[in-house]
Order: sequence, then C-alpha cells, then structure tokens
Amino acid sequence: MARLAQFFPEAVAVRIPVRITGTGHRGRELSEQTLIEYGTAQEVLFASSQPLEFEERLRLENADGSLRAEAAVVAVQYHNGRTAVAARFTAKPANWIIQP
Repeated sequence: MARLAQFFPEAVAVRIPVRITGTGHRGRELSEQTLIEYGTAQEVLFASSQPLEFEERLRLENADGSLRAEAAVVAVQYHNGRTAVAARFTAKPANWIIQP
C-alpha cells in the first residue's frame, strides 16, 4: 500500500474500516470489508480482494454510517499477490476527516 501512496503526496496514514460495494464491469456485484489505509482530501487507498478496474464506481460506508461516499477507481497496483486501490470521491463526502 505504501508504494501506491507514494503517488499521492498528500496522503495521510489512517485506519478506517469500511464496506466497499458496487457494480463492476460486466455487471458483477462487488462487496467486501476492508480498511482505508491512506487518505487525502479527495482520495482513499485500500487493499482489495476484488478484481477492481480503472473507473469502476464504488460506494464506501463505515459501520456507524458517518462515512457514506461514492468514489471511482483511479489507480490499481498489484504487488506480492495483493491489490492496492486508489479511489477518488465523486463528490465531497460529509464527515470526511481529511480536509484540504
């Protein structure tokens, strides 16, 4: 994850558990629990076991519902069997902890 974070100089290390859902390319449903490991005011970076692709739309939500946001995949990096994903918010989310 740290390797992908290098491409986002404003990224701050965080640990925010979220559920990722969405409909990927070819109409397949995506859903997984993961951890946002880095964030900027506009992007989140997390590991994923899903075969995410560039421009896929995702919904991110934490357990208490204080974070609900839509994002689009802007980068995917494969390393040692893990997939690191960067997704950019499609609109400014309410209650996002990292401000510009």
